[in-house]
Amino acid sequence: MKKVTLCYSTVIHFLVDLSCIYFLSGVLIPMAMNHDEWLRWAVFYNFMAFAMAAPIGFLADRLIRRHRLLLSGAGCLLISGGYFLFRTPYAALVFVGLGNAMFHVGAGMEVLRDARKSYAPPGIFIASGALGVFLGSSWGTAYIPLWDLFQIIMAVCGLVLSVWDLVLLKAADGQASMSSFSEPDISMSAAPQDNLPRDIKKVRLAVLCISSLFLVVVIRSYYGSILSYDWKTGFCMGLIFTLCIAAGKALGGVAADHLGIHSAIWISLGLGAASALFSFQNAVIGCASILLFNMTMPLTLSLLVKEMPRYPGFAFGFLMLALFLGTLPVTPGGFHAFKSPAGLSILCLVSLVLLLAVLRVRKAGDAS
Repeated sequence: MKKVTLCYSTVIHFLVDLSCIYFLSGVLIPMAMNHDEWLRWAVFYNFMAFAMAAPIGFLADRLIRRHRLLLSGAGCLLISGGYFLFRTPYAALVFVGLGNAMFHVGAGMEVLRDARKSYAPPGIFIASGALGVFLGSSWGTAYIPLWDLFQIIMAVCGLVLSVWDLVLLKAADGQASMSSFSEPDISMSAAPQDNLPRDIKKVRLAVLCISSLFLVVVIRSYYGSILSYDWKTGFCMGLIFTLCIAAGKALGGVAADHLGIHSAIWISLGLGAASALFSFQNAVIGCASILLFNMTMPLTLSLLVKEMPRYPGFAFGFLMLALFLGTLPVTPGGFHAFKSPAGLSILCLVSLVLLLAVLRVRKAGDAS
């Protein structure tokens, strides 16, 4: 069941991001009166799809923990409905953006629940979205008429996820309750009630870890937003670059499972910092650099869930909010100071220090 769920979620994640970005590129761009109007629509979509994922995740944790995939299915149906509202862009973007957020939160919760102690499943699930974004943008700007196709695909995906949600619930009827995350590594440890100073110390350490992980994801989003290589031209080169991003997200979790999370972080950000110095001159090194840098994506997500084990949906949505915030500095007139080989390398090293600090703080908290 777990492998089937991961497969369903990963494939549909690709289709969701493909459909959403195609809507932006192939449906709304031709309707925009000017670049500023298109930019406002893009920022509004990102706000609905990423920033709103945090409150959606919090509500999902509190209200519908047993119907995670049903939430995802409803999100797909909203995306399908958004296509019908294309004549009113902001209304359409509410549907498409919120649908995207609902899918990610619901499917992310299910994948995290099944992952237990493994870092690989979240990475595999996340990876497929990068390819969907790339193809959605490419096909949309080529104005290939795929409106009806994506409407139908999203409606079918919504029904598939809803039915699969019922299948999983039926399979779990004779097992332990699924209303809370009870796995050892992703569970809420019983906090001592007779030692208040110790509790306060643990809370402070958790807040420090959560803040650091959030900042790492903001940096990663900013890093990806400012990248602009002269050699990354044409569909084929863009596809190779995107596949490296997807491979990095998937391999990060695999590396952590087999080599340990310390080694995965050092490989990702240590080698990433070194390769970033030469990424502007050489396409092979540039692709290797972006692959290495993206290996931390499943690591930050899994570490955050361990800090807030009763709120996996909020954890997933919280990092989506970080992705949104990371894109804001690169809007016109924004902050581009790190758009250089040395700047990218510095961002890698800062992320490395933050993640190593999180591991050290977690170890101190476990020892206390």
